[in-house]
Amino acid sequence: MFEENGYHERQVPEKTTHVVYKHQEKTLISCVLLGLFVKKIGNYEQGILRMITYFFPEKIYRIPPKRYSRMWFLKKVSLNSLIQTVGFKSFYDCQNLTEVNLGENVKVIGGHSFYGCCSLKNIVLPSSLEKIGIGCFQQCVGLRVINIPEKITAILPYTFMGCTSISDVAIPSNVWMLGSEAFNTCFCLRNIKIPSSLTRIDDRCFYSCESLVEIDIPDSVVYIGIFAFKSCYGLRKVKLSSQLRTISKGCFSECSYLEEIEFPAGIKYIEGNAFSSSGLVDVTLPEGIVGLSDSVFEACYSIKTVSIPKSLQFLGHRVFCGCFQLRKITIPEGIMCIGESCFCNCSSLEEIVFPKSIRCIDICAFSGCVELKEVILPKNLVSIKSNAFSNCSMLKKVVTGENIEYIGNNSFEKCTRLKAIELPQKTQTESNSFTCTEIFRK
Repeated sequence: MFEENGYHERQVPEKTTHVVYKHQEKTLISCVLLGLFVKKIGNYEQGILRMITYFFPEKIYRIPPKRYSRMWFLKKVSLNSLIQTVGFKSFYDCQNLTEVNLGENVKVIGGHSFYGCCSLKNIVLPSSLEKIGIGCFQQCVGLRVINIPEKITAILPYTFMGCTSISDVAIPSNVWMLGSEAFNTCFCLRNIKIPSSLTRIDDRCFYSCESLVEIDIPDSVVYIGIFAFKSCYGLRKVKLSSQLRTISKGCFSECSYLEEIEFPAGIKYIEGNAFSSSGLVDVTLPEGIVGLSDSVFEACYSIKTVSIPKSLQFLGHRVFCGCFQLRKITIPEGIMCIGESCFCNCSSLEEIVFPKSIRCIDICAFSGCVELKEVILPKNLVSIKSNAFSNCSMLKKVVTGENIEYIGNNSFEKCTRLKAIELPQKTQTESNSFTCTEIFRK
């Protein structure tokens, strides 16, 4: 044990494991040269040790895990030129740490090493650095500038998550992966340069990067994870990789200023909520796409036109629900079922062109389409499920085919202008399938 009596500068003996401060006056300790064996600094009064600077002696080659975590009084750290490894959680939650000199030869910074160092504004990463651990700078809310050395090959999960002050990031040319939530909630991030070496952007990587305006995803990228760009409210322009085959769940959800996007020719499937609540205006899906999962364009209030290619085979639930400005939709041949609430509350929809292949119109598929005046159903349609056309208050005419077998509960509820409908003899209806309509049998 080593006792310190209030000197401004002091070297701690090499084998010391605990440092205890004794003082008669509140002398501010400003500089301490620590040995490797120091595990605890204690018996201090709040306000006395808050300005300490640590200089590591030349004999130290690595910083052990958790060695200086939660030392709230630590302000500056200067590593010697021999240190190559900064261990796991070495400076975890050092909330008053403002300046770090990593030395010239550090190769590895362990996971969560600087997690929660909320006063850290700038750190220069040496060119020798080869690995930045998981969550290394997570919640460093004051960090404004970061240089990522060229030897880094992957940005691991959570690395810069919650770094709310970072504005610009250049990804090195050797990086192949941006890990899950690597830049999650970096609210001030405006510009990011992605190299052609990158192959994947993992889940929630740029979630809620509200200031991000433009993203150019190189053709080397083959995978973008779920919610990767969700809630990037300022995002206006996106260039997608030509190698993408799937746009993942919620990928661009709530990107409210994203008005247009060019889909790569190779896209086969768009997963649920991929563009829900985005600002898209005109949507042209590429030939070759086979499926739109649930809620892909739900609550896209600005969508006016949608072009669906003949290759589409599957239309999920709520795909265009709440697209208030959509006026016309042509459903391609090959679609057999209109999913639940697929066009629900498309309040400007005036015209629907059905293909011959349709067999089923699911629950609430066109409910609330108040501008719809006429519906010509395909001859091969077999069933119309509950509330399929409910609250279509302007609907005056419905033409059915000969093969319709069942019309469910409230299918045409509150269609007050639909006075009559002609149905085949075999068609089964419920007592409340029509609330304002007289039924004639063919």
